[in-house]
Amino acid sequence: MGAEEELAPCDARNAAELVALMRRLKERSGLTFRQLEQKAEVHGDVLARSTLADVLRRQSLPRPETLLAFVRACGAGDQGDIWLEARRRISAGEVPDSGTPGEAGEPGGSGGAGKASAAGAGSPPGDPSTVRREGARPHRPRVPVALGVATAALLLLVTGAWIFAPDTESSPPADTAAENPSAVPSAASARSPVQGWSRIRPVGSPGSCLTEGRAARGVYGSAVAVQGPCTGSAQPRTYLKSVGGGLFHIQWEHPVDGGIGCLTVLDNGPVKDFLEPWDDCGSTRLSQHFRMEAVDEPVPGGYRIRPAHTDLCVSIRGQARDATREAVQKPCDGEAWQEFFVEPV
Repeated sequence: MGAEEELAPCDARNAAELVALMRRLKERSGLTFRQLEQKAEVHGDVLARSTLADVLRRQSLPRPETLLAFVRACGAGDQGDIWLEARRRISAGEVPDSGTPGEAGEPGGSGGAGKASAAGAGSPPGDPSTVRREGARPHRPRVPVALGVATAALLLLVTGAWIFAPDTESSPPADTAAENPSAVPSAASARSPVQGWSRIRPVGSPGSCLTEGRAARGVYGSAVAVQGPCTGSAQPRTYLKSVGGGLFHIQWEHPVDGGIGCLTVLDNGPVKDFLEPWDDCGSTRLSQHFRMEAVDEPVPGGYRIRPAHTDLCVSIRGQARDATREAVQKPCDGEAWQEFFVEPV
């Protein structure tokens, strides 16, 4: 299709430019978000309009399956491989031969690597990788190995403490506690989790952990939070980052690419109330902020995990011991499936 070829995704130098081309492709399609969602269903794809709207607002790479579903829905399915190759190249930090340093998305610019700063992520202390998960991979020019190592070491020293430092700007509005008293921890609770690497285990299945998995019956193409094995080559590491006001980001460091994802409560779509790791960690997005409410019932020493924007509790769906089950937000009922051990690692 001529119009899509003119967009030339192969010339995009960074995530911001690729997303800008996606917005132009949507404009040329003349379709609304709802119509694109319906078109995707015809092709057998999942493309929630809320997810697509969020992707087109951001300046980070979309997931491959989301990008392909979007291109197909726009009527440019014959160009799918070109768009995916452009995404792969950007995620690998490969610069087009004819490209010149750009302002947005380039190191020191307002997108790309700058997005990592806005997300409050990047590589945890001690990890040499600065690659972010599925769309937040900084776009970096190639440099000599020795210079790259020295620069990376310096950057880690300068930014390491900041990356996981408490984010005092991300507290909810001052009247949140007054409007939602159930989100405030009990006065009898004297304990609180500490910021750092952690393990979160469901009290109802203490041999399992809150980790990454897939929704049952294939209803969603992306990873979500589940009750699953605590160890394994594909299991992410969990980091609790204080964001102020007694709230935390639950961050996952992916073992394959070192990317950082913040668990986010999905408020709509095919898996409403599930938790999905997003590479875009918002400083004011309360659906990514969780309060750890200390409880001693039904088991002493546990916590309820409560999303900051609701009065609900994170719960293991299905309540099956030692089985892979999704984590969802539900009304608090005081049962073991809504209580977790939060342990420093």
